[in-house]
Amino acid sequence: MVGMRKRAAGIAVCLLLLPGMEAQRSGSTTLVLQVSPEARVEPAAASLRFEVSAAGSSAQAATVTAWVRAAAGVPIRLQARLTGLTGPDGTVAGSALAWSGAAGQATGGGRQANCIGGNFANAGAQDLVQGWTQSGMLQCAVTLQLVQSGTLAPGLYTGTVEFSAAGN
Repeated sequence: MVGMRKRAAGIAVCLLLLPGMEAQRSGSTTLVLQVSPEARVEPAAASLRFEVSAAGSSAQAATVTAWVRAAAGVPIRLQARLTGLTGPDGTVAGSALAWSGAAGQATGGGRQANCIGGNFANAGAQDLVQGWTQSGMLQCAVTLQLVQSGTLAPGLYTGTVEFSAAGN
């Protein structure tokens, strides 16, 4: 019985290989690719620690790297959000913390972007870059510091800044 099955399979293969015995095929194939926007940022957050004395306060540096794939013509954003700042007298207003930014390494559309400075006067997320409209990678050297530290009580100030990137 096994031998008959092998013979039948062999005959079927031979018939398929004979000229003029090809199966007829028709139809079409369509390939659809959907590329979704995505973004990564490192680090996701930075812990802040400033010492205020009569001489002023220290600055703190963070290097923020973002990689973003976005749809054509969509502005890309790299943002920072202050999630809390406290000092010896309790909660400190976000406007007391400012940053400056300088572009480092960049690829693709990140080469066209500028790292900018600002402060956290508004409670929401603040833009760290401007002019980024094409997918790529950008590294910003961010320097954070307390402004008008002469008006702040001496002591330790701590907080957290969260970073995010998006291209949609």
